[in-house]
Amino acid sequence: MEKKLIYGCMGLGGSWSHDPLTADDQQHADVALQAAMECGISHFDHADIYTLGKAEAAFGNWYRKAGADRSSVIIQSKAGIRIGVGRNGSNVYDLSRNYLLESVQRSIERLQCEYLDIFLLHRPDPLMDAGEVADTFAEMQERGFVKTFGTSNFPFSVVRSIQHYWKDPMRTHQLQGSLMHDHLIAHLVDAHTRAYQHADGSEGWWGAFLKDTYDWQVWGATDRGRFTGGYRDGMDQQDEAIVVKVRELAASYETSTYAIVLAWLMKLPVSIQPLIGSTDPERIRMSAQSLSVQLSKEHWYDLWLTARNRPLP
Repeated sequence: MEKKLIYGCMGLGGSWSHDPLTADDQQHADVALQAAMECGISHFDHADIYTLGKAEAAFGNWYRKAGADRSSVIIQSKAGIRIGVGRNGSNVYDLSRNYLLESVQRSIERLQCEYLDIFLLHRPDPLMDAGEVADTFAEMQERGFVKTFGTSNFPFSVVRSIQHYWKDPMRTHQLQGSLMHDHLIAHLVDAHTRAYQHADGSEGWWGAFLKDTYDWQVWGATDRGRFTGGYRDGMDQQDEAIVVKVRELAASYETSTYAIVLAWLMKLPVSIQPLIGSTDPERIRMSAQSLSVQLSKEHWYDLWLTARNRPLP
């Protein structure tokens, strides 16, 4: 079971606008990416929409200047969301062959990386043709664009429908997970109780992860730093209790609060890979400390029950 951190590049590239990438934006990205590499993080997550393509462009510029061996880094990207093109400015989803092929080629050009190690479908499209998606995957592989495939934010049942047509294993899947978004494990323990949530998208995933045939890439792993700082004005009692517990454990393990919340996830007995997205080098370093923290079972449950705020059945 592989446990590692992935650097999420959503925060690179400056503003979510069509303004060009600035020298300051590039410098900000260079510092963050170098800090990640110095911490041993060599897996980078992108999406075509992040800062409207500028995140990929900033990474590509850094990657070209760094002169890194292509085989020494894992570069992945996602596509399938069309920003603001729907009614009242809503996003729409598009997993059609033409859209995915065009998106992948543009991502590779911006990233300056020759190919993607992993390509993920960003969100499920109700109009998706699973057979067409599989054919598109095959074309991407044949043309040397992508090595392997996966999904992001997909119900397990929809992954299985694609896998019916695409026979190569789709090992990589991104799902939200954290102390406050514990739905995958809550789904496990709350089964056959009144607290059980039907059709919340969790069905099937935990069993798949336990088989060690899937990698769970976890986004939102630190709840945007919600519990890694100190007391804040207006903080409710529940959040304060979690912050106190996280700080208590950080002191006990002589590590950072970021390391504790990430180590809580990495205690799970599956192939789990939290994404971290801070552009602050010090926060990146504090997050990387999680790789050397092994929470005890007692402390793991203590932190979870503090966050859960209700007894287990």
